[in-house]
This record gives sequence, C-alpha cells and structure tokens, in this order.
Amino acid sequence: MNKILYRALTFFLFLFAICSSLLLGSMIGLLLTIGILISMAVFEKIKKKQVNFGFVVLSFILIVFALIAFTPSPSSAPLAAVDAYIKIKLDNIKTMAAIHYNSFNSYVGFDQNNEYVDTQRKLEDIYKGRGLKNYYSIQTKEKEYCVRAKLLSKDIYWCVDSKGNGGEATDQYCTPEKPYCAE
Repeated sequence: MNKILYRALTFFLFLFAICSSLLLGSMIGLLLTIGILISMAVFEKIKKKQVNFGFVVLSFILIVFALIAFTPSPSSAPLAAVDAYIKIKLDNIKTMAAIHYNSFNSYVGFDQNNEYVDTQRKLEDIYKGRGLKNYYSIQTKEKEYCVRAKLLSKDIYWCVDSKGNGGEATDQYCTPEKPYCAE
C-alpha cells in the first residue's frame, strides 16, 4: 500500500511541477520543477537509507536560494503591474505631503523627507531599469504641490496634488507655472 501511495504522490508532484513550469513560464517554473524532481529522488534515497539528513537540508536550501535569486524584479514586471505600483507610490506621496503640511503648515521641504526620497528612488529605479529617462517630477510651493510620473503602459502621466486631485494628467500640468494636476 505504501508503494502505491508513494507512486501516486510522485506522479502528482511531477504533474504539479510541469503545470507550474508551464503556467509561470519562467526560470522560476523550471527551478520549481527541478526542485521537486530532486526532492522526489532524495525522498526515494531516504526511504532506502542511502543518504543522510544533512544532504536533504542542503538540497532544499539550495532550491530556496535559487528560487529567490531568479524572482523577477519590478523592472521586468508587466507594464500594467508597474503602472499600478507607480499609482500606489504616488498615493503614498500624497499621504506624506498631508502629514508634512499638518506639521509645518507648508508643503515646502516635504520632498526632503527620508520616506519621500526613498519612494522617489524606487520610482527612478523603475525608469532606469527600463532604460528610460526619469519621467517623474515634483513641484512644491508653500500651499501647493503636485507630483506626476509617466505610466509605462500608456503615453500619459499619473498625477496627485494638494487639491486632492489624483489621476491622469497631460504634461502641461504639474509645472512651476501650474503646480496642480487639473484645472
């Protein structure tokens, strides 16, 4: 009975590995397939008491490290996912600006905040990772600010400002003359 159960488990693990490799369509799927096949082989050796426990732990650690190493970065993510990430980061900036304004009664200087600078670097990395110039800008005045970033899947900018606007904007907004996203 144990032999039948083991073979069924092996078959389903192999089937899972192949399906995940096809669905993920990347190096992760391939590594997952290889990892599961190695696990099945190691399990067979453990059953026959031909291998020690340290080898099993080492093989699993190597598989985990390989999966982490080949995890895609944001610069290789689909454009729609990157656009969603950009929008979320701009919404975070809107929150940071509101907190700064409540503390200092001015937007001037909020772009020097450590959290803001970290967010700005993450946005710049997205553009640099795709070989693009920096499509990101900020305008601050005492009572107004706006931040815009170019979306990658469309030829438009996403903009947030001190008036509460948030959404698509053309390049005629969020400039020193017009520090807002829309009229």
